[in-house]
Amino acid sequence: MGLFSSVPVATEVQSRAALPAGGAAYAEDAIALTWQDRTRVRARWVSEGGLEFAVQLPRGTTLQEGDLLLPEGTGRAVVVHAAAEPVLVLRPSSAREQALWAYLIGNNHQLLMFDADGIVCQDTPDLVAVLAYHGIPAQQALRPFTPVSSDPGHVRAL
Repeated sequence: MGLFSSVPVATEVQSRAALPAGGAAYAEDAIALTWQDRTRVRARWVSEGGLEFAVQLPRGTTLQEGDLLLPEGTGRAVVVHAAAEPVLVLRPSSAREQALWAYLIGNNHQLLMFDADGIVCQDTPDLVAVLAYHGIPAQQALRPFTPVSSDPGHVRAL
């Protein structure tokens, strides 16, 4: 008996392009997941369409916006969306300030991403304290969060 024997299980991540006829044989469903949830390789979720399913993905898998999960035997393709979550937005006024702030955040082992607004970090009490200590202004917001090291174009060299 498997870990998730009572629900359908998705065991790999697919792209729409990899499916026959672009996935036309599948009914489309969706799920919005936070950054933390998109890094989980074993989980049980409920899609927006009400499908309860599990994932048992290869170790190290990080789900990205637009990835597809195909829970076995359901005929559904569940599209992954990055959910809006509490973040802090920092708007540095210079390249030097941006580099210094990014260093201070990284030096405290906090994740960050860059977007058109500036630096975006998860809204945690620890990070709020670090930013206040250094006098770094931050605005709270709700938006999808995908840290720099998890960007699909990021390759880790060993």
